[in-house]
Amino acid sequence: MFPQALVNASVEILLKKVISRITYEILGACGLNEELKRLKGTLLMIQAVLNDAEIRQVKEQAISIWLNNLKLVAHEADCVLGEFAYEMVRRRAETRNHINKKVISFFSSNPILFDSKMAHKIKGVNTKLEMIHKEANDYGLKAVCVRDVAHNPLQMTHGRDVDSFLDEDAVVGRDSEASKLVEMLIGTTSDQENLSFIPIVGIAGIGKTALAKLVYNDERVVNHFDARIWVSVSGCFDVKRVLVEILESLKGNKCDVKSKDLILSYLEKELRGKKYMLLLDDVLDEDALKWEDFRSCLFGVSTTKGNKIVVTTRGVQVASVIDAHQACHLGGLAEDDCWSLFKGRAFVSRGAEMNSELEAIRTEIVTKCRGVPLAAKVVGSMMRYNTKKGDGLSVQNGGYWGLDGEGENILLCILKSSINHLPSLALKQCFAYCSIFPKDCEIEKEQLIQLWMAAGFLQSDEGSAKLMEDVEMQVVKSRS
Repeated sequence: MFPQALVNASVEILLKKVISRITYEILGACGLNEELKRLKGTLLMIQAVLNDAEIRQVKEQAISIWLNNLKLVAHEADCVLGEFAYEMVRRRAETRNHINKKVISFFSSNPILFDSKMAHKIKGVNTKLEMIHKEANDYGLKAVCVRDVAHNPLQMTHGRDVDSFLDEDAVVGRDSEASKLVEMLIGTTSDQENLSFIPIVGIAGIGKTALAKLVYNDERVVNHFDARIWVSVSGCFDVKRVLVEILESLKGNKCDVKSKDLILSYLEKELRGKKYMLLLDDVLDEDALKWEDFRSCLFGVSTTKGNKIVVTTRGVQVASVIDAHQACHLGGLAEDDCWSLFKGRAFVSRGAEMNSELEAIRTEIVTKCRGVPLAAKVVGSMMRYNTKKGDGLSVQNGGYWGLDGEGENILLCILKSSINHLPSLALKQCFAYCSIFPKDCEIEKEQLIQLWMAAGFLQSDEGSAKLMEDVEMQVVKSRS
């Protein structure tokens, strides 16, 4: 999603792992003490400037490249030290197993040759790391003390499998658009056609799904249609999968039907004589052939007039492909509405004095949000836990924005910033790990924690009596 924002987390954890490998056991078991101490010293100096690199990589491509180069060399160092660790285990096993000593020695490497080979590798890694450290100095990277925000449980969204249930408090400033949409759905001229499409078009984070929920749950809409169906498309528009989900929504249970013809037959029975509203959320596919196939299927299963298909999409082209005669194009929120969303997140758990500080820079905040509801919510959530006087200046001076932008660019900048402000390295690494799962994949919480542990992302604090699982369960709860 945002690889640049996550590289720093993986580099920091990798450096900590490499540094921890340079133990007294390895130092004492080979004749490379000075080279290994030199390696550890260089790593510690580089580690000290990573926070500054994290901040600057958003604007400076050279820093982003520097971080990627550092990651490659750190991986190389980790592999070399892994060979050392294996050799130490092998030598201990050889010493303990006197009975099988001849057999083991037959397959073992010569210790002198091994140490010589490792010396060459370590010197090579040291040379590369010292060059990277020199580049850090050339770029002016400095040690930055980052405030401890371990108790900053930022709100993060997992997945895109959106349901139709409405939190009315979360929808602000869309009454006019909602009224127009309701009129399109139930107005006196709305029942003349068998099937009509109504797209809700707007950039990411502008509130398309929130508006769709508001209309979908409107009492007038509920009473007008005999059936309402919500399907989260989110990605590839697979006609058969969408038809199955429509059938499952109507029947209220899982349907294991393989044949498309049989699916349509069941749909025809469920929709016979009914006027329905279908809402397809987060549609991106512009394939005209797929849409023609989908339209033909819907015409075939119902001849009732007045059926409506509402589609939320970021693509203007989608609205053209589905041949919509009317559409709702969402723009940004008014400043007062944007400020209301920001306050709803930022002013919780803050004192009156600090809230006054934010009120004083209200104009700057709403201007930077560009009317994007998700931007106001994300920045508000980030500010909620910054409870020291002067924190509002980080908003005013651009600390949370990273880059200037228009449209979706400003949202991407803010989301990158929210990743950068995650409370710990472990959280960033865990967040990055989740990117290996397909979109909309359902992940069992306990299983995910076990996978994080197996990957070595979770480390208990020294002296902590809490079990690692308990600590990370708290983290998962704070993310959800």
